[in-house]
Amino acid sequence: MYKFIEIISGSRSIVLSIFSGILFSLSFPPFKFSQLSFCFLVPLFFSIYRKSPHQAFRLGLLSGVVAYSLSVHWVKNTMISYGGLHPFLSYFVTFLLVLYMALYFAFFSFFFVRFSYKFKSLVFLSVPSIWVSLEFIRAHLFTGFPWILVGYSQFEMQYIIQIADLTGIYGISFFIILVNYVLFNFFISPNSLVRWEGLFLVLITALIFSYGYFKISPNFVSGKTKIQEIGIVQPNITPEMKWSKKYIGYIKNVLETQTKFVNKKMSVSNKKRKLIIWPEASLPIVLRDKSNWTEWIKKLVVLKKTYLLFGALGHSPNDDNKELYNSVFLFDSSGTKIARYDKKHLVPFGEYVPFKDYLFFVNKLVPVIGQFKTGNKKTIFEIGKNKFSTLICYEIIFPRVVRKFKEVDFIVNVTNDAWFGRTAASEQHLSMAIFRAIEMRTPLVRVANTGISAIIDEKGEILVKSELFKRWIWNGRIKLNKNPQTFYSKYGDIFVLCVCFFFVLNLIGSRFSEV
Repeated sequence: MYKFIEIISGSRSIVLSIFSGILFSLSFPPFKFSQLSFCFLVPLFFSIYRKSPHQAFRLGLLSGVVAYSLSVHWVKNTMISYGGLHPFLSYFVTFLLVLYMALYFAFFSFFFVRFSYKFKSLVFLSVPSIWVSLEFIRAHLFTGFPWILVGYSQFEMQYIIQIADLTGIYGISFFIILVNYVLFNFFISPNSLVRWEGLFLVLITALIFSYGYFKISPNFVSGKTKIQEIGIVQPNITPEMKWSKKYIGYIKNVLETQTKFVNKKMSVSNKKRKLIIWPEASLPIVLRDKSNWTEWIKKLVVLKKTYLLFGALGHSPNDDNKELYNSVFLFDSSGTKIARYDKKHLVPFGEYVPFKDYLFFVNKLVPVIGQFKTGNKKTIFEIGKNKFSTLICYEIIFPRVVRKFKEVDFIVNVTNDAWFGRTAASEQHLSMAIFRAIEMRTPLVRVANTGISAIIDEKGEILVKSELFKRWIWNGRIKLNKNPQTFYSKYGDIFVLCVCFFFVLNLIGSRFSEV
């Protein structure tokens, strides 16, 4: 075996690094071979084994470039088709994003080699702590981009992902990397499985599956006591139509017709209040208190006797068009606007330009970039005694944003994923939303303009979902938990902070060992 390890160099190391990146991408939508995530790092480990930290950095960078080139290639399509960006420039920007994300693979490889030499007795814990710490950094640095963290590959594996209500997504990532390392360690030293780190993995695996079985068991009493009647409208309006004045009448007719049909299917007693939801930016206008659009909304909700939640552009209190918000509004059945939420976590280079004074040229390159303002108010929507939060678009991939609304009975995520086109991005987006339902143990209602709309229960199971780029309506009752608060909703990322602390101790220890 050692002779085999020694001959892995040069081109063989490159091939193994590339293979590792391919396995990573195959773990996520559209491929969804989630089991591959438990071995995707093994080829990379062989590639960098007995290499210097700097050699490992380069091989890790290559692996990361392959992984994310295959996983987020849809970015270029979005910028070309809907952002109006020149194809050459869109490829260049996508490459920069891929390179940035690949740096985390590179630093992981660097620290793996460094720590494996310094702390052989604790390396089985050090390795997953490196990966998870870097994921946590990526989720926060430069406003954060926690897209397809490795734990998200398990979104269909219900027995594994239930621990998210304790550790968040990072606990699942930690487990996956731990398995990867133990597999690698078995190949280089078969006796490792009888050592205590192998037994530790068996124990952790048993605990994770036991906890998952307990949480999804039909015998588990969740304390459900409340019901909310929901109607979903997926209008399937393309971006070309949405922002063209000649289609305003068409959009209005589609929304009104679908609302009429879904309302007919909804039947509730006088004690219940029904809620119909339209997606993000469903109205391509700035909604003002006195306008034809507002009057139309009022008449619609009064006629249908329903609450209506929908997305539109919001303006500043001084009615200045120069300050616009990506907003969601709630009207009650009497036609009164009772609440508004302005998006807090905006998409950089999509809804605003970061460091605008320094990147003044970006607007000239991509004139369609929005200049939205950041919302600064926490809004809890209420329908009778039922409370819910509304997250707009990719706010749902940030657990720290969702956790600010921990007192709600259910979560609504409105989005306009039409920008992604017919790519894997929409399913990747949905797969990450699943974990917010588990972390908070609350149902999640996802309403998308062109799909994928879905109802997700507190166990992370998709109860119903729509198809992409098809007009769709749904109605039904969702069951709400009486006491949905979880360890994660109360204490947040305490697990990953402990992991990061362990990583820092390793860094300090490695420095002292050189002295």
